[in-house]
Amino acid sequence: PPVCPCPVPPLPVPRLPLVPVPPLLVLGEFPFPCRLIPIQSVQTGQETTRGAPLVIDLQVLVLALFLLPHQMDGMETGGMGRPPTGGMGRPPTGMIHPAVVNRPITQQGLRAPTRAGTAGGKRQVLDKNYFVGILRMKANDLNMEINRLNKELEKGEKARMETAAYEKKAEEAALTLKKLHGRLLDYNSMLDKMHSTSELSVLEMEANDLKTKADQVAKSLEELFKEKKERDDEVNSLEEEIAMQKRKNQQTIAAMDPSIKDHYEELKEKSEALKELISEKENELSELVNLKNQLETDLLNSPLKQKAANLREELARLEREENELIEEEQNKESLDEKKAKLIQTVQKNNEEIVAMEKQFEQIKDQIDNAQEELHEFSANVESDNREQLERYQGLQVKEAEMNEFFATFEDQKRNLAMEMEELNDGTVQNLRRFSINLSKMNMSMQVNDLDPSILEMNEGATAHELKELHVRLEDELMSLNEMETRIHGEMEAFTFKGESMQEELDQMPDYNRMVETSQEESTNLEKKKDELRMLLPKMEESLSEIEAELDEITNELRGDDTVEMAESLTKKLDYLEETNQQLRDHIEEMESEGNYEQIKNEVLAFQKEYNLLLLNASRR
Repeated sequence: PPVCPCPVPPLPVPRLPLVPVPPLLVLGEFPFPCRLIPIQSVQTGQETTRGAPLVIDLQVLVLALFLLPHQMDGMETGGMGRPPTGGMGRPPTGMIHPAVVNRPITQQGLRAPTRAGTAGGKRQVLDKNYFVGILRMKANDLNMEINRLNKELEKGEKARMETAAYEKKAEEAALTLKKLHGRLLDYNSMLDKMHSTSELSVLEMEANDLKTKADQVAKSLEELFKEKKERDDEVNSLEEEIAMQKRKNQQTIAAMDPSIKDHYEELKEKSEALKELISEKENELSELVNLKNQLETDLLNSPLKQKAANLREELARLEREENELIEEEQNKESLDEKKAKLIQTVQKNNEEIVAMEKQFEQIKDQIDNAQEELHEFSANVESDNREQLERYQGLQVKEAEMNEFFATFEDQKRNLAMEMEELNDGTVQNLRRFSINLSKMNMSMQVNDLDPSILEMNEGATAHELKELHVRLEDELMSLNEMETRIHGEMEAFTFKGESMQEELDQMPDYNRMVETSQEESTNLEKKKDELRMLLPKMEESLSEIEAELDEITNELRGDDTVEMAESLTKKLDYLEETNQQLRDHIEEMESEGNYEQIKNEVLAFQKEYNLLLLNASRR
């Protein structure tokens, strides 16, 4: 252990704990005599005392300077010099554990107890100036150390700036190196291709391919730049529109009435305040979420906290159960109240059951209506298909009739012409006969006396028979006249029909062309028929799918509360609309009853007329 060389008897110092000190200040030797403060070195891990360079902390230095003057105040100034220490070494400081409280008190302070064999000899007085000088010396050392550290800091800052410049240069050099490396790879690939393929055409083809690819990339890049420019233009235009709209808004705000403007400013301030409140609440929410996450992590890391949280939850659950039991005890009802309550619940349930039955009936009616609509839809589809089929068959029949007509048109034309000629000839003959008979009748009517030949022919006939014969002949004559007029009408109709047919023949296009068009129409109709036949199974499938979807929808609607609510709301809306219309009609009736403008105008008009009449009467 170290031995103190000072003539002053050493005082037993309480052993301080070993403090690992960071390497902040190197202050040289520890100059305090007789006060060997053990401090553990960070570099060696051994205790360091006087005479060795220390790496200590500033707190340790201040502590030492604070303790030493109080210990030195109690030293005795008289006495003998220190005897030689031969044969008796100082015990190590680690073995001394003095009781500082039991030291004797003098006028100068604490006094160290004397030890046998160490009393006597010279004494040395260490006053306040001595320690002030030591403190100044250490302060100078500290200032020097601070200056040295500042210089090192400046050097480090300068080196850091130089390092940043060097890093920038290194980045530039790395970019150039990367470019050169790419070029080297290109050259190496070219050399490999030259060594592998001896034909120049292959290299030219590859070069052309690469050139086309590069052109495509450049083109796409130009398109991208163009698109970027267009987007920038759009953004600029939008920004201009936004700025223009802002100016318009400012102008409208400036042109507002003062009251509206004040109201707008108040609303704007409220909006800003609400935005700030929202941001604050969001920050609080984020802080609370972070705190919650932190607490959860702490809870996961601490089993004791987990147990406490579980116990707290269990306690809260038990408290809730206790409160529920207390409420049940407080709300305990009598038998009559329970009976009345049960009757009310039964009545309520019965009402709900009745309402549900009504709703079920309504839904059933809706389902029946939907099924009827579905059947109608299927019937309409079938009728449409049937109508299309009948139309197609009718078109086929019409086409056959047209073909037959075109085939027998010339024969019918000749036959009709011959019939017309025969009818004309017969008509002419009949007319001749009629004229002859009429002339004979006229002649007989002009004769006054009876023809003896006729009398001879009808000698055996009575007057009644002759009368009947006369009537029959008159009837025949009338029928012949009617036939004549009818034949004349038929002749005129036939002539008109012949003329119209001749005009149609003149206007009719080529027969072959008509046949071709009819054949084309028939082929188109056949194609349409095939298409319709192909569409028929698809339509049937779609119909079956629609039916399945309808069934699914009906099944979903049967148990859907929203549909029931929507139906009830629609009924309520219809009822409200009906009542609204009734109220409007009533209001219109009341207005019409109370509308006196028309009556007032009529009265004023009557008054004006009456005044005019009075004026005219007074003038007369």
